[in-house]
Amino acid sequence: MVLLTKDQALFDRDENEELLPVTRGLTILKKEGEELKEIQFIPVPRGKWLRLMKMDDVDEQDKVIIEEHLITPKLTFKEYSTAMKPLVMTAIMTAITASTLDIDPEKIKGQSKKELTEAEEVVLEKK
Repeated sequence: MVLLTKDQALFDRDENEELLPVTRGLTILKKEGEELKEIQFIPVPRGKWLRLMKMDDVDEQDKVIIEEHLITPKLTFKEYSTAMKPLVMTAIMTAITASTLDIDPEKIKGQSKKELTEAEEVVLEKK
């Protein structure tokens, strides 16, 4: 058995204590023979994640992610609302959710952010 270290429990930060960007592949969009497409984003810390999940409006959750966390590709909420392909947003949110909850993106395909957060809360209540 190995003890969890503080560095393993926290997202990486710079010298000013700002969260460092993370790059993740969009596994949902991967097609045979194509390179894996990636995004870059600022991780969502637990406290903010829980506040996001309590929002009733999914568009508002996505707006926060797009405007405050997604670095590349840089999208506006208007582009999200009027021109974004639905599967692309699903892929982005799956990558960010997997990174936030520190789980394999392949294990959460087809599950919503809310379902994953509720499952995490149930596990925490049992401890």
